[in-house]
Amino acid sequence: MIRRLLAATVCAAAPLSVALAQETPAPAALKQTTLLSFPFGQTPSSGLTVGPGNAVFGAAGSKIYELYQDESDIWRTRVIYDATQTAVTGVIQLEYAKDELYGLSTFGAANCSRFSGPGCGFLFTLKPTSNPAVWERTALYEFPGDRDGRYPVGFAFDPKGDLIVSTREGGGSKKCGAASGEPNGCGTLMRLSRTARGFKAQTLARFASLKAGGKPDVGPSVDEAAHIYQAMPFGDAKFSGSALQKEGNGTGVVIEYFKEEKYEEIYAWEPVGLNESEAQFLSATRFALAFGDRSRDEPISAAAKPRPASLALGAIVDAGKPNCDTFGETRCGVVFYLERPARKGAKWSYREIHRFAGNDGDMPVGGWLAVGKSFYGVTRFGGTCAATTDGCGVVYRVKRTETGWKYDGTAHRFAGGTTDGRQPLDQMVEIGGKIFGVTRFGGSADAGVAYMLEK
Repeated sequence: MIRRLLAATVCAAAPLSVALAQETPAPAALKQTTLLSFPFGQTPSSGLTVGPGNAVFGAAGSKIYELYQDESDIWRTRVIYDATQTAVTGVIQLEYAKDELYGLSTFGAANCSRFSGPGCGFLFTLKPTSNPAVWERTALYEFPGDRDGRYPVGFAFDPKGDLIVSTREGGGSKKCGAASGEPNGCGTLMRLSRTARGFKAQTLARFASLKAGGKPDVGPSVDEAAHIYQAMPFGDAKFSGSALQKEGNGTGVVIEYFKEEKYEEIYAWEPVGLNESEAQFLSATRFALAFGDRSRDEPISAAAKPRPASLALGAIVDAGKPNCDTFGETRCGVVFYLERPARKGAKWSYREIHRFAGNDGDMPVGGWLAVGKSFYGVTRFGGTCAATTDGCGVVYRVKRTETGWKYDGTAHRFAGGTTDGRQPLDQMVEIGGKIFGVTRFGGSADAGVAYMLEK
């Protein structure tokens, strides 16, 4: 059974009290195998997704490739589509669904209204042909900019199969225009629905100002009740003492969207203890969602009524005690979860799971992979390796227990060099109990590697 759950990348937070005991067990590390080194000019730009027959797909800039084993069981890649022919660059996400491979590019195939440059964003699908090396592309949607969003940062499918997309700019809010120093808007939340004539776009939310939350830089998460969760690196300004906060931008908020044109803030980070030199523009997080007694990837009874998520697992890059001096960082990041309150309208509660210290990881990023009751994530840096003083990155585990999520140790430390990768990307996949992923650097051409982890 193939299971994959996209979830969290980076966000900003300040030191908060530890709600769970800091347990750092040392389970057996997974065995790592480098499957191949990517050639120069084909550095991975997205994580992986799985199609029929356990076919694995990824993106490298404008090229979409398949990772496969040949007749001699040697791992290779073949390019199935080169998007440069349509002026599409920067493919950041791939998802296989409904017999199609969905691709999202930050930029588009043509210039969009009122803006110059490489376009405002592009969504497309690929379908296989009789030739395994040739796939047919269908253009689904070009983001027009202005009030309907510019520069998409990620998408997720809702229970109906519609695509929910976040954009970093656009929206046209009067409070997020040229007068506020944000002439391109604070971003949008959109729904793309398939119709007989193509895809119909609906703007669900236009983020009004940075103070209220805006400029999302990762995609949304959607639960079985079609509630949408989006974290943003700005919003809820409550801090004085730094130029960033004096501008009213805040340190980040999480919103829950639950019906047409209706969303509410469910959590805001309190920048307690930060000083001016430590404040900075920070990134946001995508969540792994769970329902108290089960995770999202577990089967749902046919008689069960869909319900909103009660738990949201995430990771933040710049939080925790100043314990990363070895790597030149003030903070190495935190893994946490948010829990829905019993009282309607109350803010969600924050529960800290683990603070990274550098040797066990630094800068947690990307999506979570759910394997049973364990969730696997990556850190961009940290660990120990000879290739760089910043560390080459790690794969770590968080485990579901009866009392909540708990840190379950490091599954793999990347070594870098010509035979291993460094700076792993999120969006790993699982096939037959084995974990597959890619890195941005390392390998024979220092253009990244594809790797496999197993017990």
